[in-house]
Amino acid sequence: MLTYFETPAVIDTGSLLPYLITILILLMSYRGVKVFHDRFIKQSLKIEYYQVVILLVICCCFSLIAINQDRGLIEQVTESKIFTVTGEVTNLHTEKAASREESFEVSGVKFSYNDVATPKYFFANRKYQDGIIQNGRKVKVEYIKDDETNLIIRLDFKATN
Repeated sequence: MLTYFETPAVIDTGSLLPYLITILILLMSYRGVKVFHDRFIKQSLKIEYYQVVILLVICCCFSLIAINQDRGLIEQVTESKIFTVTGEVTNLHTEKAASREESFEVSGVKFSYNDVATPKYFFANRKYQDGIIQNGRKVKVEYIKDDETNLIIRLDFKATN
């Protein structure tokens, strides 16, 4: 079997640093950032400095919250709460609206994902044009359970001859 996807599930302190540094720069170098704002941003975008600061802090906070939520799922991977199923892909369904949703089953275990909403650490068939996921293809799927959802951390497939 060939590996098609394997999670790069690693969240370390380094992934949090850009957000923390952005907040610290905004708070600690008020005058320098304000001068930059007054010269370039205020004239073109017509927004006040406090609005820029609030917007950047909100974006950083939402990013930190999302990373923290993903951290719990990734801890499951590192703690080896991993399930494995092998078999043929069946009941493949794809629905394309604003984003692409897809679902399939392997030996009675259902997998579903969205190419936008599924965290980047988990399989969402973002390279669907490769045609790897198709009914009848033999696959081996390693996954973790998150409530009712099975999140794929590794997908191996058998190449067709």
